[in-house]
Amino acid sequence: MVRLPQKKTLDAELEDLDAFFVRSESGWMNKYLFMVYCIMFICKVQEKRSQMNVFDAQVPCLLIVDGHPSRLSFLAVRLLSAFNIELLVLPGHTSHILQPLDVGIFSPLKAQFKKLFDMATIRYDQQGHMVINYVWNARELRYIMVRSFLDACSVSCTATNVENAFKATGIYPLDMNKPLASRYIVANGVPPARPNFVNDKVLTDPNVMMQVFQMEYGRPMQQQDWYFNLFVAMQSVLAWNGAYGQVLSCELHLLYPTAGGFQKIQLK
Repeated sequence: MVRLPQKKTLDAELEDLDAFFVRSESGWMNKYLFMVYCIMFICKVQEKRSQMNVFDAQVPCLLIVDGHPSRLSFLAVRLLSAFNIELLVLPGHTSHILQPLDVGIFSPLKAQFKKLFDMATIRYDQQGHMVINYVWNARELRYIMVRSFLDACSVSCTATNVENAFKATGIYPLDMNKPLASRYIVANGVPPARPNFVNDKVLTDPNVMMQVFQMEYGRPMQQQDWYFNLFVAMQSVLAWNGAYGQVLSCELHLLYPTAGGFQKIQLK
């Protein structure tokens, strides 16, 4: 998923790229775009489960994310839970130790992106000297950046690199000595006097979930909101915040409460 700041329409040349594009006014991730990501993640998980010929309940899934505020969304937690996907938020200031992307992916990805971007943008004259005053327009530069990033991902985000990144963090296979041996860990360090458990509470405490819901919608959560808002989110999330992109090639089903019982709804 590629974020483009303040773009209301997608450049024609970007439509042919193998990517899903979203936008936000600031260019940063927010809870609405995180919901889009969750739907895309569900599609991938459901596709894998279908290949394995198993049901959701038979193969649970764990999604590990950092503690960015966009992850603390009541609807995202409920949506993932409906498909037997647990959301685990890493403790604050630990992503450089525990997040596989930080530990094993970002460094080669950035290096490969810089290499490809420089190859595409640096120009030389007939004598082989670098042309430093060559001017790209914004549209050309945007395409080069996105294309370089996607190509860098295909080289850096391989299955082997991902497996090694999980192994380096000690998440899988489980090895508690890996994070404790990190150069960022201070020997005999003193733990904080008042640990922050806000992230855990958001995911487990019903009272905190209700507070999050009220902050998002400006009213208390009611019983009918549990499934209704999940349904509304699945239907309208791609329109929220001006998100756009290719249609997701999957089908999602949800039980929606009605006066006569539950109705099975297909969400595309």
